[in-house]
Amino acid sequence: MATTRSFLRTGQRNVRYNFYWYPSKAMIIGLANFGAETEGFPRRVHNGCTTTIAEVAMQGCASRATDSIFSTCTSLTSNYRKFIPLGTTVVVEAQCMDIDGGRAQVSCRFKDAQTEVVYWEGSGSFVGLREKVTAPTKKAEAGGYRAQGKWWWPF
Repeated sequence: MATTRSFLRTGQRNVRYNFYWYPSKAMIIGLANFGAETEGFPRRVHNGCTTTIAEVAMQGCASRATDSIFSTCTSLTSNYRKFIPLGTTVVVEAQCMDIDGGRAQVSCRFKDAQTEVVYWEGSGSFVGLREKVTAPTKKAEAGGYRAQGKWWWPF
């Protein structure tokens, strides 16, 4: 039995978000709306969903700040302050705190737009990919392409 009812269209039942990059502050600010299908505890957003959206914002911030095509998370810290009610639109702020070469330390928080209540805070470490990597060709795959003992992104 469902604990909530949604009168939204199917496309609005999941998470919808929109982020904007502010290069002068090395920061991403945006909005995220959590629909009915993100439910964890009754009428509350699932914590894993919250952390996933935070990681997306922090990864985007790290990629832009380190001028890389892609970045990957090496560690993530989550601090849940309050449960987010279903249907809530939160302000997401992710800011690059420290950049060391291709590595970035990013902090993030979710807060209510009207009341400034902080729902979630966290931070993460990210490593950026600086080179453009091409996928192996069909010829290389047919000829027994072998990895060189490392991941496809050069750390």
